[in-house]
Parts: sequence; C-alpha cells; structure tokens
Amino acid sequence: MGHWNQDKVVGGIENPRFLIVGPELSPNISFEDGLSGVSSPTGAASQVFDSTTPFLDYVLRIEDDDPNAQEYAEITIDTGAPIAEKRFIVFAHARNDADVGDQACWCVFQGLSGTYEKEFMLNQEWRRVIVHEVVVPADATGNVLTYRIYPFGKSEGNAGTGAIRIDNFHVRQVLQEYEMPLPDRGKQIEIFRMIKQAEHELADGSIKTYKKGFRYYYEAGYDRLETLYESYRAQLAKTDNEILFFPHKDSSNCYLVKWDSDLERRWAFGTAALGHQAEVRLIGQEILHVIPADVVDSLTEYTYEGDVLYIEGGEAIL
Repeated sequence: MGHWNQDKVVGGIENPRFLIVGPELSPNISFEDGLSGVSSPTGAASQVFDSTTPFLDYVLRIEDDDPNAQEYAEITIDTGAPIAEKRFIVFAHARNDADVGDQACWCVFQGLSGTYEKEFMLNQEWRRVIVHEVVVPADATGNVLTYRIYPFGKSEGNAGTGAIRIDNFHVRQVLQEYEMPLPDRGKQIEIFRMIKQAEHELADGSIKTYKKGFRYYYEAGYDRLETLYESYRAQLAKTDNEILFFPHKDSSNCYLVKWDSDLERRWAFGTAALGHQAEVRLIGQEILHVIPADVVDSLTEYTYEGDVLYIEGGEAIL
C-alpha cells in the first residue's frame, strides 16, 4: 500500500465509532432509478444528471422556488418490520445547487410523535453532510419511515427558498454501537487508494468492461488490548452484519466497511489476546470515481502524478 505520514489523518483524530447495522433500506441509493421512493406534492423533486457526483451520474434535485409556501421532497422507507422503539440512521451526500454561497437543508423524520429534525449547511462540494439518527418512539405504528427534506432552513418558514442536490442516500437500522478509543495517536491511518475492477465477459459475448475508482482504507494499531475493548472487539470481529464506521466519532464522515480479509477478521484484531498487540484493518465497500472534495481539501499538501496521490511527501494512493 506504499508509505504515508501516519500523523496525517483525514478529518482529524478522534475516538473511532462502530455501528453494527442491518441491511440497506433505501429505496433509491444513487437515484439512477429515476424518482423511485421519492415524492413531492408540489413537484419540488427531480432526477438530474450531475457529472460532479462521486457516485455514478444521476442525483436527486430538490427546489423550492415559491416564497409563499413550503416545498419539499419525501423519501418513503419501508423497513419490513414494526419501527417502534428501533433506531435508524440516514446518511447521504449533498451539495448546494447554486454556484456560490451556502444553503441550509432542513430534514425531518416525518410522522413521529415529537420533533426529530436537524439542519445541515451545504456548499458547492459533495460531502457526506447529512447524517441523521433517530430512536423511534414506542407509540409509533407501522413499518414505514418517511424522511422529508426541505431545501432551506427551518427559520425561513414559508418564505424559504433554495435548491439542493442529494446522492448516495442510505438508510440502515442500528443494531449495536461501540467506541474504540485509540491509545496512541500515531497508530491510526486513513487513505483513499486507486483500484481497478473488471467485469467478466458474459456468456452472450458482451464486451468486458473495466471500472477505475477510489476505495477508502483504515488501519489502527493497539499496542495493548485493554479490558475495556475485550467484549467490543469480539463482537466486531464475529458479526455477520455490516459495519458503519465513523473514524472520528463527532464527524459526519462515515463509511460502510468490511474487514480487509478473513485473515484480518479471524486472526489479527479478532482473536488477539487481552494485553497483546492488535490491529484493525478495514476497507470501504463503495468505489468512487473521484475522491470526495472534502477529503482532498483536508489534506494540507498533495500532488497528483498519474494515478498516485502524494500526501506530505508520502505515497498515499497506488
């Protein structure tokens, strides 16, 4: 994987947070399938082509152009089971549709008793800025969550206007949560690595195609496994569910990850004895055709040479 500066971590250093999550519930993750799962009573939602998104080509555009009414889009999520007292998380990339300036985005878990809402500030760069968790009240009924997105701030009321774009919209049920504080700041590494994937030729003679993109990698070392981590690491290593990983618990950056290999899962972090050295090596499940701008911008020094990104004098992406 090359060499890199171990003190440089994307987004700063904080206690890693691991969420064990259930299967994907989003009706239309990357909006390549039109407006499936999306509705808007005033026609505020549309599917548009966007060459700047890191996730394929089409995105959801939401526009409120009426200063006398609130226009919004709703995404309907059928969870397949009663939602009462369960915990869910929405995480999505978004950006302001305008060429300059910031735009507020007001998001609500609609139809639940009480208020489950949050505001996010969007600029012109695609960022995983929408990260919204909810514990559903005990009096909620049915199997369906409705996520409503207003392209303006709540304080603007009916006068609010704006246009935003959404992509890579995920919804997962949160089953368990762990924090694994790092004992040594110099033992955490994050990189995005260039990879190439091939799609095999089909039996009907279709031409083989190749995809090139970037994949997230995370590595952390524990000089000595503490008692605090003993139960956590066993469950993380053995879970059959997916992991939603926050490298820094207070950041909106999160990645669906898996163990780098079965060997890593079973023999490195998974079965290291209490008091001994251990490592966590995780890889992102998503492949991006470009590195997200917020990741690149967080690097203080970088230069490109072909497919290689050099960070602070160290080779970071091969």
